[in-house]
Amino acid sequence: MLLLGRFHYAIKVMLRAENGIPEQFRSTLYSHIGLAHYYAGRFAFAETWYRKAYEADPSRNEIVAGIGMCLMGQGKLAEGMYLYECKAWIKHNVRPIVQSGIPRWMGEPLDGKHIIIGHDQGFGDTIHFIRYANQLRAGKVSLAMPPALVRLIGSMTDHPVISEDGPFEADYYATPMSLMGAMGIEYKDVSGKPYITAEPIKLPTRGKLKVGLAWSKGRINVDRATHLDVFHAHSLALDDLCPLFAVPGTAWYSLQVGESEEIARAGLHGFIADVTVGIDDWLDTARCIAAMDVVVTACTGTAHLAGAMGKPTLILTPLPRCWRWLGRGETTVWYDSVIQATQARPGDWSGPIEKARQWLSAHIPN
Repeated sequence: MLLLGRFHYAIKVMLRAENGIPEQFRSTLYSHIGLAHYYAGRFAFAETWYRKAYEADPSRNEIVAGIGMCLMGQGKLAEGMYLYECKAWIKHNVRPIVQSGIPRWMGEPLDGKHIIIGHDQGFGDTIHFIRYANQLRAGKVSLAMPPALVRLIGSMTDHPVISEDGPFEADYYATPMSLMGAMGIEYKDVSGKPYITAEPIKLPTRGKLKVGLAWSKGRINVDRATHLDVFHAHSLALDDLCPLFAVPGTAWYSLQVGESEEIARAGLHGFIADVTVGIDDWLDTARCIAAMDVVVTACTGTAHLAGAMGKPTLILTPLPRCWRWLGRGETTVWYDSVIQATQARPGDWSGPIEKARQWLSAHIPN
């Protein structure tokens, strides 16, 4: 029922099982009820059930993470992020810096200390939260990044950027997300102003409005609290987007790396120009975004990069929504230039596509 998006029905079914379920399975049942409430956007109810699950079995890190997600969804960012990222997931991250034996930073004084900020679970998470590395006060801060992020992250910080493969020598490490939790960042502290810049690539004159497009989320993304593959939920088919290509005056450019064949298979090579040929890393993608007037994107790393650059961006957002978007509003505190068009029902992109069509029409120059 959860995978079908029938969250309220799933809750009713699971509640009927509560009285007869053996004690050893109660924690799992309660956490799944919490997850269903979370997916339905009822974060306070979800927190209640996750806490019942924790009482039944305090040893399960994914339940602590679930409580953290619910708190962040209710606007309690610092408390939620500390539980979610600092407390719950220390043993689950397999990045070299996490496995190095260096202690995880949990908020201790950093005077004279060296801390390494390592790449997070996905490119989008790192791009989203790396902004706080520049606010960190320590004896020395280094950023350990994979090759695809080295140039981009190096362009927005004065801290040295090193390989994520090591070797490492430091007093502490953090990820961009755990850094936020340890720093105690609240939503009131969040600035939506741009923090990444790039020189635009050169494009020929074409149409009145240059639109960058990304429609698919990277397949490495997995929801760590549920172990469900969320690739399909966040991604669209090019067929879903066809109504947008008919907006008069728009010129479309693919920001989706490695999908030239999909454009050709859909018969859209005449509508979408692929500017990703020759892209080596995320700084190249940033240069492509810089050349656009607007960006339309699924909820991807491209969405976070466009928002971090201050580019007018519409994110096509699935249900259930991620905690970071806080309910169903169109705007987000994270990026001043971003609006969201969210599904009314899981899997139904018709509403967001119509919202995107109207938004694009409003951006066409007179």
